[in-house]
Amino acid sequence: MKISKLAILSAILFSLAVSCANPYSDLDYAIAHSGEYDAAYEHTQDSLHSVFITQKDDSLRFETAYLLQKRYFYHNADSCCKYAREMVELSGESTRRQILSNICMSRILARMDSLKRASYFLNKIPVDEIPKEYVSMYHFSKHSLIKRIDPYDSVAIKSTLDEWWQADSLNVECLYLCGLYRSTPARRQRAMEYLEDAISSTASPNEYAIANYGLGMLYKKDGNEEKAIEHLVKSGETDIKLSVKEYGSIYDLSKILIRRGDVQRASRYIQLTRKDAGSYNYTSRFIAA
Repeated sequence: MKISKLAILSAILFSLAVSCANPYSDLDYAIAHSGEYDAAYEHTQDSLHSVFITQKDDSLRFETAYLLQKRYFYHNADSCCKYAREMVELSGESTRRQILSNICMSRILARMDSLKRASYFLNKIPVDEIPKEYVSMYHFSKHSLIKRIDPYDSVAIKSTLDEWWQADSLNVECLYLCGLYRSTPARRQRAMEYLEDAISSTASPNEYAIANYGLGMLYKKDGNEEKAIEHLVKSGETDIKLSVKEYGSIYDLSKILIRRGDVQRASRYIQLTRKDAGSYNYTSRFIAA
């Protein structure tokens, strides 16, 4: 049976109308199918784990462990920590491996609120010898750790963000964090422009999610809730499809919804966020909205 062009156009327009009427439809669809995304993610992780345990060469085992902990970072804190420890044990005499493994250990331990141990690994890193591709990872770890040690030490927090901006102001996490907490008008404008560009050009789903989250939070700070919702929904949808379990997008979206009176939807999103975070050992991030 042939389908006319008019019928196809009508279906597209209807779909667009539904999406406009309900800006949360794509996110809700992703949530409803999260089990499928989780299964696909676990299959990939199982395959990588098989490569790790069968690999004989230590350098290749190190790289596989790095890939595993990287993929687990926003998914499962305990598993991420496990493979970061494997990296430490496999780092040997290589300065690059030692630096990378210490960064990875520090950032996941900070996420798990093991702050003394996180500081121990961060302080082992020779800052002047960090390879360029790991500079933002280091500054992310340092910022996260200092913020968790004392969230009210604004001087130290701003100092770490300034250092990060000087080192790599094109990193998407640096852009939105500096735009939120260490912004001048010029820096803020640059952050928003680069985040918009990252959304339209990035090939990385993780960066797409982070850039949308950053823009959503910047629009939220500016009081533009419609644009904030638009980008937080996109970020949340991508997080769900990536099987991310430690996400700020849906949680921060729920705060806007409460303020707008959509308490039922906000409650559903908060419950989802808490369930995912609790299952994957990330409960310390979340407090009552």
